[in-house]
Amino acid sequence: MGMGMTFRLSTTSPWSRAVSANASYNRHSPQAYSLNMSDEELVLRAPPSPEATQPPAHPSEQKRATVSIWISCIAIVFALLAALGSIWQAHEVRQTRLNAEKVLNDQAKDVERARKAAEESATAAKLLADVGRQGLSISDRGALASERSARAAEQSLKTSKDLFAEGRRAEMSRITTIMHQFEASKPMKYEVQFLNSGKSRALNVTTITSALFLRTDQLFPPEPAYTLQGKPSVSIVLPGERLEQHAEVDVPPSSIVESFQSGKVRVYIHGKITYDDADGRHHVTTFCDYYVLGNPVMTACSVYNAAN
Repeated sequence: MGMGMTFRLSTTSPWSRAVSANASYNRHSPQAYSLNMSDEELVLRAPPSPEATQPPAHPSEQKRATVSIWISCIAIVFALLAALGSIWQAHEVRQTRLNAEKVLNDQAKDVERARKAAEESATAAKLLADVGRQGLSISDRGALASERSARAAEQSLKTSKDLFAEGRRAEMSRITTIMHQFEASKPMKYEVQFLNSGKSRALNVTTITSALFLRTDQLFPPEPAYTLQGKPSVSIVLPGERLEQHAEVDVPPSSIVESFQSGKVRVYIHGKITYDDADGRHHVTTFCDYYVLGNPVMTACSVYNAAN
């Protein structure tokens, strides 16, 4: 006895075709199937749009990001400018050193030629003196003249050497003094700038500065006392190189500040620079400046500004 089964499959998607199937099954013939398909309209529906995974950036956050980018760019530009400035300064220092060495070499050659000429002149004069001693009175006078000529030649050689040493020596001096703070109830702050304007290195450079308050009718002393704050600075300064010294003094009395503001007291900054040049000679430079209210760059005194 045969058994028939009927199936109908259908899809309701708007973008699909409906499919219908009639299948007959016979248990005595399990391999026999009958399948009929009919075409119906096929419609495909558009897939739904994906949900957003991240909300858009807030305008304030975008603005902060833009400001951060600009600040980074400006910092990079300033860093490049600083690097270029350092390179240029190193080039200037190197060029100054090369020029100083060339001048020293030329002066050394000139002095060496003068020394040889003076030595030859002295030798000739001594020979003439020896010959003159063996002659008559005229020869004796000639020998004395030759000896005087020899001494003059030796003195000329010594003078040439001194001039050479003077031309290649270091020369430390104070460029300017700046008052940064002079007020009641606050420590006094000032800065002194030094320069080696010579042709060689300044060795064992020591700078000492001090403040002094005097009435306007008092003269600056020829040998002022120094109130040393800590240890003096010791260094080596190359030709053309600057040296800065910053100082902070105890709070001045309010009476001194008031007297200065009323024009009854003058504020002085004085100092001393000691150093050695390349030939081992010792030098001392002294300086004195006074403060004018309203002008931070101090004025040089008429005394105590000297150097050897």
